[in-house]
Amino acid sequence: MFYHRALHSQRKGDMSMKEFLLKIKSYCDNLASCGEAISAHEHITVILNGLSFEYEPIFLIILAGQHAYTVQGVTTMLLDAEARQHVILAETPSSVNLVSQQPAEPNTDTSVPTYRTSNSRGRGRGRSSGDHIQ
Repeated sequence: MFYHRALHSQRKGDMSMKEFLLKIKSYCDNLASCGEAISAHEHITVILNGLSFEYEPIFLIILAGQHAYTVQGVTTMLLDAEARQHVILAETPSSVNLVSQQPAEPNTDTSVPTYRTSNSRGRGRGRSSGDHIQ
């Protein structure tokens, strides 16, 4: 009973994806050793329920998929997604720094914008009032 409750209440939080997935697997293995084997569907559901909003796109791909995913397939997708997030985060500071170091150009355009007047009074974008087709 303890492992079942712990399994379903597990959240990724600040753990790495590998740590999170190993913890889920450990609970599943402990339940199996007690005679309560967890199905692949339940295992995947527990994994997905423990994820934060950052993994929402993968969650949607798995739910909308035309075929059933395996635990190994979901694990691979999540580990790849985390690796991709680390790459993006590693690249972000350098691009932010590049943008922040460029000198700002003062806005020297002091002209007043001109607007065309119209007699259409907001009646759509069609022909003007003088161009009637009969």
